[in-house]
Amino acid sequence: MDSSVEQMRPWARVGPIAGASVARHMQPTIDATIEAIRAQVPSYRDFGSGPLAATVRRGVEVAFGRLVTLFGTDEPALDSGAHSVYARIGAGEWRNGRTLEALLTAYRTGARVAWERMSAAAVAAGTPTTDLVALAEAIFVYIDELSAASAAGYAQAQSADAGRREAVRSELAEIILDGGGDTEGARALSAEAAWPLPARVVVAVASAAPSAPAGLELDEPWPGLSVQALTREAGSERLAVMPHRLAGRRSGAEAALAVRGGIVGVGLAVELSRAGDSLRTARRLLTLPPAVAPESGVSGPAAGVMWADEVLPQLAAAADPAVLDALHQTCLLPFADVAAAKRATLLATLQVWLVTGGDRAGAADILGVHPQTVTYRVARLRDLLGEALDDPERRLEMIVALAAAGWPPPTTVS
Repeated sequence: MDSSVEQMRPWARVGPIAGASVARHMQPTIDATIEAIRAQVPSYRDFGSGPLAATVRRGVEVAFGRLVTLFGTDEPALDSGAHSVYARIGAGEWRNGRTLEALLTAYRTGARVAWERMSAAAVAAGTPTTDLVALAEAIFVYIDELSAASAAGYAQAQSADAGRREAVRSELAEIILDGGGDTEGARALSAEAAWPLPARVVVAVASAAPSAPAGLELDEPWPGLSVQALTREAGSERLAVMPHRLAGRRSGAEAALAVRGGIVGVGLAVELSRAGDSLRTARRLLTLPPAVAPESGVSGPAAGVMWADEVLPQLAAAADPAVLDALHQTCLLPFADVAAAKRATLLATLQVWLVTGGDRAGAADILGVHPQTVTYRVARLRDLLGEALDDPERRLEMIVALAAAGWPPPTTVS
């Protein structure tokens, strides 16, 4: 066969006998196709005589009418008008909650019924075998083109709705964080975003970890929370507003909240109208003075997830940086000249000694050392602190100063 013929669109090779026979039997073919779609595709089984029935009939009529006009020509399957029709059908199916697979199944069903009916008419009219082959190819290639146009329309509508939904969810998060969670505006956005307003919320803030390389951008945070939480960007921070019940499942929530290269602060659980308070405590977590891990000597908050309700004393003590600095100067200055590793050991011992009320056995048990070791360390503390170690007011100041500095440390000191 001539290569130029092979390169033609398949409907260009459909001869006049086949084309005429198909045209004469068009209406029965349309009716049979619609009935097959109704019987064989569950999503279209009960479309009755309403808008869906009209959409299906319109789609089948336009499809087959266009196909007949293509026979004997080398025109593209869909002109701009026909392409628009099938793109709108795809978009409509998305907005009506039906799956793309259901629509494509309907197209495949239509192609099979069309071939059965059209080929029977063509054979009865004496169509040559070569034309029957071209007719079969034409039908299935043509239906593929229709399917692609509808799939594109479906995807475009899906993407547009997703973008709109994300914008609505971000706007809702902003209103809630500004204290407007109990307003009509928030309720309207809640309905549009399909995110029911909870009675209590928790706010999480993700920021680059201090140890992260300069310029490192955070991974897209919290894909596992995309439906359950409202997320938005605020400068270099990423924020999430979560129902309290979600954050209450601590182990699962911590895994979902972790961000590679970032540190996450989770604020206190509060009433919806006080979401801004949870945001403030989450941000405060990220500014707490660094705790020192004694074995490694590495300072700075470790990348991970921190929970405000687990460090309430530190948050309270660190609420005023000027007061915290004064406490450090008053209480912890004697340790300034002690070597770092020894300082960590002594501060851990001091913290435990203070909170146990000077119970040597209790302190030894917590620290995992022999009581005699506690005695030795307390003697060294007396050398550094003098009478302050027995003064009730100074002891309270030291407890607060150590809590604000992140003690007890994240690892056990022995």
